[in-house]
Amino acid sequence: LQEGTLPHDLKIKFKSAAIVLRPAPKGAGLKAGSVVRSILNLVGVTDASAKIIGSRNHLTNAYATMTALKMLKKRN
Repeated sequence: LQEGTLPHDLKIKFKSAAIVLRPAPKGAGLKAGSVVRSILNLVGVTDASAKIIGSRNHLTNAYATMTALKMLKKRN
């Protein structure tokens, strides 16, 4: 994490769920719904934006979020 936000945009498709995670400016807070907000909060992200597309299944959305977080790379 970089200053409480994500270092870059993430787009992931896992089964029927598609999730888009974007960094947000400092002080914007977490703008995410459902299980994505919970996972980002547990990881320590304080400022980010997320959009869940295609699935209302909480378990599938959780797996998609975890897969997206595994794809994070350091910003130079």
